[in-house]
Parts: sequence; C-alpha cells; structure tokens
Amino acid sequence: MNFAQFSASIGSVITDLFLVMKSADSDSKPNPNPSDSGITLETIITVGVVGWLAIGMVLMGLGIW
Repeated sequence: MNFAQFSASIGSVITDLFLVMKSADSDSKPNPNPSDSGITLETIITVGVVGWLAIGMVLMGLGIW
C-alpha cells in the first residue's frame, strides 16, 4: 500500500464516520438545545487518534520513527 492509497483510505474512513454520525443525528428526536455544535468531543478525539495513528504508520513506513 503506497502513501496515496493509505491517505485515501484514511479519508474515506473519516468521511464514513461523519456520515454515520450525521445519519444518527437525523434519526433522533429534535434536540431541545439547537445551538449545540454538530462536532462532538468524541468526534474530535476519534479523528485525533486516527490521525495520530496514520502519522505514526507513515513515519514508521518511511523509517523516520
């Protein structure tokens, strides 16, 4: 797997994650607090962890880390 394929797969995973979370939000009851952000803390943490793992794998693959 080269870098382009790897980055494309990470991008599709993140896109799928956002689509799943968005569809789950649309199925639920209306929120009494409509001012809440669409991006939750869990989403930020998940994207950060996946990004950190991706960077680590790329750096290990290049022999830098």
